[in-house]
Amino acid sequence: MSWLGDMVRAYLEKITEQRPAARAFLQMWGEAIGADPVLMPLYAEQDAGFRRLIAQKITEGIQDGSIRADADPDAMGVFVVGLLRGIALQLIATPPPQRMDAIGDEAERAVRLALRA
Repeated sequence: MSWLGDMVRAYLEKITEQRPAARAFLQMWGEAIGADPVLMPLYAEQDAGFRRLIAQKITEGIQDGSIRADADPDAMGVFVVGLLRGIALQLIATPPPQRMDAIGDEAERAVRLALRA
């Protein structure tokens, strides 16, 4: 389970560091979903791969007992990616919040509590 918590924190830190590549990815992702028929399948596959990776890590956590046995890996993959993408889009659309650590803490806590064995 520590991998998931660490990944949540790292993902949000990359966005708030004002990394041009991370911001560009999210901006293009938003455009692709809304209007770009060429990019949409590429970003859909990227998201599917991200969800699969998370689901795999959740399955491993269920097997080693660090994640609750009744967790649904695929559903949690959608939840975690949605949480991260939603927060990230908010962060690139507005000036960086002063309490970014608190946002990261809450996101990490939400994932950990949702999966706690």
